Amino acid sequence: MEFNVKGITFTQDDLVTINLSDIEVNTISHAHYFHFLPGKSKAILLLRAGDYLDKEFVERFKKKGLASLYCLEVTSREEVQKYKTLWGQFKVQRTQKQKLLFRDVILKKVAEDFLILEEKSFLSFVIACFEEFNIYSQDFIYNFQNGSLILYNRALLVSALNSLVCLATDYTDYLFIKDFYNLAFGMDSGFILKEAPNFMLISACEAERKYPGSGQEYLEKNKRSEFEIKKFLNHPLTSFELVSEFKEKFIFPELIEHIKIHHEKRDGTGFPYGLYYSSLSDTETLLSFCDYFVPFEEHHFHKGDGRLLLDKNFQSFTQSSFFSSLPVQHFSSSWQGVLNWSYLSQKAVSE
Repeated sequence: MEFNVKGITFTQDDLVTINLSDIEVNTISHAHYFHFLPGKSKAILLLRAGDYLDKEFVERFKKKGLASLYCLEVTSREEVQKYKTLWGQFKVQRTQKQKLLFRDVILKKVAEDFLILEEKSFLSFVIACFEEFNIYSQDFIYNFQNGSLILYNRALLVSALNSLVCLATDYTDYLFIKDFYNLAFGMDSGFILKEAPNFMLISACEAERKYPGSGQEYLEKNKRSEFEIKKFLNHPLTSFELVSEFKEKFIFPELIEHIKIHHEKRDGTGFPYGLYYSSLSDTETLLSFCDYFVPFEEHHFHKGDGRLLLDKNFQSFTQSSFFSSLPVQHFSSSWQGVLNWSYLSQKAVSE
């Protein structure tokens, strides 16, 4: 019998039983977790792959008398560990030559797993980056996820992609990459301050991503309140305030200032300050790069999702009408170089 639960399709043979005591907690889930109603005719999704899995999740079901759950694995601890090992090896390199060599090892591994073979889920890299770099408290992560699954899910993707773009553009300082990962993860966290964002605010974010400058127009056109419009325009500042609460965990805390300006535009019509891109540094524009090519939508992690996340979304961004007006050509060229290598390698494999 085939089941389809919230867009996840599977048969009971695809599932494995896992004891609650064996579920790894305080990290990102590598599997979808289900429970079956009596008769096993209906499956209930309890947790998605990519969701933050805390100890309370396990304790809640233990109190209900359950000893195990069904899970549908999207990736494995072994796949996650491979990337954690690579980051660990990259971290201890001392010379620039050594760092560049290991940089190439990581990028080639990513290309092979998610662009050439296309048999694995990008989730393995996402979890590895979270476990390697995350500085935020459990409460911060939990509130982010509860406030908006879309924003939380997207934060995982943008931050992991940001670490790859750092490598592709020759940023090889491990501590800098770690700080930038956390900047990217937290740069939209201000939306969950005080109350969760509604559908219109998320839609305004997507409108802004597709065409910079259109987010406020979208809200005004749909007759949204002054409060919502202000929340949208001020979210870089509120995100800055939230992330600043963790500044002692940053190696370069001055980088947190970058969050304030990730929506500025070349012609000075961005927000919240109306700065011109000519006054912004390379690293300040780096933060906004991945923000443009990751849609504001819920991503269901699955095997073979790397091509969409690393290539197709990027190509859609570079083909957009506003792309040439953004000061991100340096980063896009570097990332296109990674993709070109994967295309050539894939062609060689097929031949």
